[in-house]
Amino acid sequence: MKPRICVGVPTADFIRTKTVATLCSLVKRDPTIAIQIKQGCYVHKNREEIVVDAQKMGGFTHLFFVDSDQCFSADVLERLLSREADIIAAPYKYRNESGDWVLCLTEKSNAHEKEIPDKLFTAYAAGTGCMLIKMSVFDKIPRPWFTLGPPEMQTGEDIFFCKKAQEYGYKIWVDPSVEISHIGEYLF
Repeated sequence: MKPRICVGVPTADFIRTKTVATLCSLVKRDPTIAIQIKQGCYVHKNREEIVVDAQKMGGFTHLFFVDSDQCFSADVLERLLSREADIIAAPYKYRNESGDWVLCLTEKSNAHEKEIPDKLFTAYAAGTGCMLIKMSVFDKIPRPWFTLGPPEMQTGEDIFFCKKAQEYGYKIWVDPSVEISHIGEYLF
């Protein structure tokens, strides 16, 4: 069965031009791709709404989260799909000069990794800015999927999701063979 993809773009304000070009290249490659854009000041709520809407629309095998400040080749989606993982992310760096990766190799790391493996690996958590998730994952994990957690232990919505997914037996795969740019004043 050919995968059917819903691309979800959560944004607090606007989508970068290069991100729009990325979305266009994805649809040009596969015209059956649906794109959902949710705008609001709470990105975690935007992610939740994207999942719920994709479920209501039905027929999707995967949800591909693309943040509004990411750009990459359409080959990235094909590469992630080829891994046949339930949850897989493409690593990207913070929008600053540190060069740190937006992921946690272990539960104890601080989401600022200096180095990552150069082959497919599992991580404790990865940024959801470029993450492919099988829709069946959302059927098995109860809501909320994306939240900041309780006030005494708040975290990013991406770390919350990854932690919860692991509690339900999923692995967080990361494919460093693809190149993602995180758009800021420079391409980081």
